[in-house]
Amino acid sequence: MDHEEIREIAREAGREGSREAGREGAREVLKALGIDAENPREAQEDFIFLRQWRKGSNAMKTRVMGAAITVALSAIAFAIWTGIKHTLKP
Repeated sequence: MDHEEIREIAREAGREGSREAGREGAREVLKALGIDAENPREAQEDFIFLRQWRKGSNAMKTRVMGAAITVALSAIAFAIWTGIKHTLKP
């Protein structure tokens, strides 16, 4: 085995060590966030549920705001109509 082969083996071992360290670091971060890295399908399903929940709450917010605006405009229209009826009443 010559000097260049030894260097190549050392480089490959370093790369593999770096990859493993990166994987372990990612697992630790996911664990700190409460995500089970050993069961990625369950984590994906949780994220899908959260996305649907967020979209649903945004849709509900839009509907509630639309209803509130409708009620406010109806109240203003009623007040104007009542004022006109009082003004025109003999």
